Amino acid sequence: MRGQHVSVDCKKCHKGAYTQPLAHSRCTSCHADYHEGQFVKNGISPDCTECHTVNAFTTSSFGIEKHNQTEFKLEGAHMATPCFDCHKKAEKWNFKIESRCTGCHENIHKNYISEKFMPDGNCKSCHTVNTWNKVSFDHKTTDFELLGKHVTVSCKECHFKREGDEAKQQFKWENQNCTNCHNDIHFNQFETSGVTRCVNCHTNDNWKPEKFNHNNARFKLDGKHEGLECKLCHKPTSGLPQNYIIYKFEDISCKSCH
Repeated sequence: MRGQHVSVDCKKCHKGAYTQPLAHSRCTSCHADYHEGQFVKNGISPDCTECHTVNAFTTSSFGIEKHNQTEFKLEGAHMATPCFDCHKKAEKWNFKIESRCTGCHENIHKNYISEKFMPDGNCKSCHTVNTWNKVSFDHKTTDFELLGKHVTVSCKECHFKREGDEAKQQFKWENQNCTNCHNDIHFNQFETSGVTRCVNCHTNDNWKPEKFNHNNARFKLDGKHEGLECKLCHKPTSGLPQNYIIYKFEDISCKSCH
């Protein structure tokens, strides 16, 4: 007899004569299966000695090395997570947990992200097992490739918008209009068919109007007009709750400026 068996009353194990050998040496010959068949495979339950010793059932010899032989390999932050954080969320231990991320973690994105990028509740398209805060996602797999300044913008700046005390998340838009994220500081002056296309004048690198060609506008620049600063002709409004620079004139005759 070893461990705690030393202090056990013989009658608890030997129902007949004490000299009668036990029919089986498995733990379940005397002990009920505390885990209620959770580890049964092909109708056979493994012996308790695979995880426990006769010294106490409250500790387990089932460590990381053994866990990595299961369907769910412990990596990253999971290696430092106590067993009960995953397996004892209720009164009793539960070892029949789905191996996908949402088996343990709440899916905060719910129906905001397409199943294409989160197949079968798998968060690994964006997150790693090391930390949830570090996101690595290949935006080229979407229909909006990140270029220029967009590359350095954090995900939450586009996908989590503050509305009071609440952050509203959005990962799907009906179109790719710049005004989905950016305010139109020109107040619809360049709107065509209800859409303002900032890319007609701007690049993804900065807000300078590097692509704008005045010769494609209604008023072509020639003569002395070519060397003038924009602000000499395009002046801001005044007296409005939010003033803006006037670029679109109803009257482009000489007398409107001179």
